Amino acid sequence: MDEEILEEKGECLQKLAESGVIKLMRFPEPVRSVDMASRATGLPPEAIVKTLVWRVDGRLVALILRGDCRVSSRKLARVLGAREAGPASRDEVREATGYPAGGVPPLCLQGVELVVVDRGVLGLEEVVAGGGDEYSLIIAKVRILLEQNRPLVLDIAECAGK
Repeated sequence: MDEEILEEKGECLQKLAESGVIKLMRFPEPVRSVDMASRATGLPPEAIVKTLVWRVDGRLVALILRGDCRVSSRKLARVLGAREAGPASRDEVREATGYPAGGVPPLCLQGVELVVVDRGVLGLEEVVAGGGDEYSLIIAKVRILLEQNRPLVLDIAECAGK
């Protein structure tokens, strides 16, 4: 992916932050995993969402789910009517989204073919999520994620205690 496209992706988040739609936070230490983000913010994993890119029957799909959950490939394949579903490679993630794995935000996802939000995210009003690189997080209202992405909302996760 060329630098111009990467720059556009960063500008998308920056514009959302400047307009007050999201809040961008930078940290001195990496926050590329739910555990790291939880330690840095003091929030429990279920208040953090992760954005994962998966390959589903050859299509790149962004999956947004709570931090205390994991994608069920069985559920995902079933609800999308797919034969195969599995994580995209790090290179595919960067190519499709413009962001590194571990920093993919739940917004500005024009490079994927489909966005799916797990139903469990709907129980949250506001979330912390990847902010475009391993040192950044965003705070966003769940309603903004739904408005901006126009995702499918499906049951695709298996969560702790569920």
